Amino acid sequence: DQKKSEKKSELEQFPKSDINAEPVSISYEEDRNILIRFAEKKGEEPAGWYVVKNEEYLVPGDRIAVPNPFRVDLDVETLGCHFVLEQNFKGIILGPNEAARTGIEIFQGAVIVQRNPETGEGTYSFSLKIGKHLWKVDLLSETTVCGIDVSPRQPDSVTEELTGDLFNCTIYVTQGNVRIADGKSLLKVLEAGRHLRLSDNKDNSIESTRIVLNGFPGWITEPDELSPIQRRTGNLILKEFDRESNANENFVSLASHDHGRIATHAVETLELTENYPALVELLSQSKSPKKHDMHIALINSIRNLMGADPRNGPLIEEEVHRKFHEDEGDIVVRLLWGYQLADAEDPLISDQLVSYLGSSNIIIRELASYHVRRLTGRKFDYQPHASTSQRRTLLRRIQKHIDRYGALIPPKKTSGEPKKKEKPSKLKDEKIPEPPKASL
Repeated sequence: DQKKSEKKSELEQFPKSDINAEPVSISYEEDRNILIRFAEKKGEEPAGWYVVKNEEYLVPGDRIAVPNPFRVDLDVETLGCHFVLEQNFKGIILGPNEAARTGIEIFQGAVIVQRNPETGEGTYSFSLKIGKHLWKVDLLSETTVCGIDVSPRQPDSVTEELTGDLFNCTIYVTQGNVRIADGKSLLKVLEAGRHLRLSDNKDNSIESTRIVLNGFPGWITEPDELSPIQRRTGNLILKEFDRESNANENFVSLASHDHGRIATHAVETLELTENYPALVELLSQSKSPKKHDMHIALINSIRNLMGADPRNGPLIEEEVHRKFHEDEGDIVVRLLWGYQLADAEDPLISDQLVSYLGSSNIIIRELASYHVRRLTGRKFDYQPHASTSQRRTLLRRIQKHIDRYGALIPPKKTSGEPKKKEKPSKLKDEKIPEPPKASL
């Protein structure tokens, strides 16, 4: 009996719910926003992502998403609360479970949770699922407001095994108090002005830090405000968006739009719908130096998908090799897997990254520049879309930096300990691929 009890779920100490799973009635401003849901089949249409109509029902288990620059305020009438979904949100509506009568699973994006004033005093509870973890979150007063921000963990090595928590999560409290439990014991009570980071540690430990309100992100301190640029871009997207057709088809078309912001938001949405073939296709076809923002969105979206699920990496590798020339495909795969800080201290890897900055392929230059900036925190004034003569001058500057310090980052002095052996590379050839002939 003792052994059996030890094997019980960590969540079994949550109070059990006797409420059956029911459809959740919602309302939102459909004419100003886009809320999409994955449907196995929609009438005669095949499975895919389709727009949720106002006053439709969401069923527990529904996978929904809100693309940028939209912000959807879901008035969940049957539960007396608001879920504000934004920042490229994707998640699942949860039905009754061990933690609460309803809740939300978040894959990425941001959610603001607050109670309707009509619900009166008392505690409102919802379940929060991220990755393999489930928490019970209690809003301890009728004025409590909390925000939850989740982002996928990007890979930083071709040899890295994606294990553990594949997300980064922060919870903010702007009003009232929030209590969070994991089913075993009370983890934390957060008062207004505090935020909480969920760590990747095996023991699922939590840290809480006091911060002032102006340290909170704008999406939670000004939840009803969209910038003029966001409003204009959203209106342009709505004018060209066919609400009756598959959302994926809409956003694949919009990703080729001449308007840079529209194309960038469309790319981010294709990440939400996990349309990696379309993302890789766009990456391979986009040659315009005027689409730098879209290129960065493509890089981040593909890398997010690679980090979100260990199964995605090999699928994306195959797609890259189908769309790119063989020599370039190896380089693009290597760059998409990313680098660790220690790689920037390696003279050979540093030289290799700089040589990629001289590639004739703008996407390879964008990827290499992306990592140089990420690893060093410096721009070196290099622009992948600059003219040939400008790039030549700036490459000389970066090379002088490496000649002076030995690498992109000055190598740390070691105590003579042997270097830890790396795991075999996922590339067919374990050597770092040579770049195509530079075109400066």
